[in-house]
Amino acid sequence: GVTVTHTGLTSLITTLVERCALSPDSRVLQFTSASFDVSVIELLLGFTAGVTLVVPQVPRLAGEDLARVLSTQRVSHAFLPPSALASLPSGAEATLSDLGTVVVAGEACPPDLAERWSQGRRMIN
Repeated sequence: GVTVTHTGLTSLITTLVERCALSPDSRVLQFTSASFDVSVIELLLGFTAGVTLVVPQVPRLAGEDLARVLSTQRVSHAFLPPSALASLPSGAEATLSDLGTVVVAGEACPPDLAERWSQGRRMIN
């Protein structure tokens, strides 16, 4: 594994809050399982910026289920692997108007996926 210092984690969270324009009005999807270390980042964003953390009841979100949660819960920020983003139904990028920021990580993001989802929203890879 990789050692992550407290200072490094603090810097990462501070940078994400700034770059993603997180505020108490933001609604962040808790996509990762609490058993996965990356989930700590989503939790710390909530504590740091005072966001609403949307914790879905559906395990392993993808496709229509993911689109439904993003829509009904008015998620404004989502941190997703590109494969989860690619699983969303065709046209979802145009209908999910509350989703203003998408951060993709964990695997390579195909250029066509980035092009499709970056229209009219902040997308960070």
